[in-house]
Amino acid sequence: MKKCWDEDPLKRPSSEEVLDIIKNWIFLSENKKIEDINEELKSDIMEFINAPIEHNNLIVNSHPKACYTSHLLDFTSKELNEILKGFQESPDNLQQNPILQNEELAKEESTLQIQITNLQSEKQALDGKLAEQLKQISQLNQEKNNLQDKLIQTIIQELKSQQDQFKNQLNQFQIDHRQVEEENLKLEKIAETYYQSSQNEL
Repeated sequence: MKKCWDEDPLKRPSSEEVLDIIKNWIFLSENKKIEDINEELKSDIMEFINAPIEHNNLIVNSHPKACYTSHLLDFTSKELNEILKGFQESPDNLQQNPILQNEELAKEESTLQIQITNLQSEKQALDGKLAEQLKQISQLNQEKNNLQDKLIQTIIQELKSQQDQFKNQLNQFQIDHRQVEEENLKLEKIAETYYQSSQNEL
């Protein structure tokens, strides 16, 4: 705080530095607890809270003949002091942000867990359907193989039956052929006998 009220403007911290300091006061890092704040920082916070709102009455010793072109500025505001007082009265507020973050993370984790459970259920249902489809495909393939086997057996039986019929027909043809030959031989003998008889009568 004394640096902010330094009579030499070049020694005063920039607005960015002041903002970083205030952020360090209000917001704690994830791995830092309230108990870790040292006494010097607590003293600075209290000094800042107790600073006058309208203007600062810091007494600066100056030379009576010195000429100054700058004046002390009011670096505090009523709203900021009220905020800081609220944090001072309720130290738990300093941990509110990490707590809210933990609650949000817990909610997100719960939501993700529900989604994971739903996805696992859907996967199990799909696995069940896939297993049923594979079973049906296996049954169809088995039926197809059985039908093919039956068809092949039927064709083989038909071919055997036809082969047997052809054999029987061939045997019958050979028998008929022998009978015809025998009949021809008989007729030839009869004709020869008749011819010889005719020659003898002449």
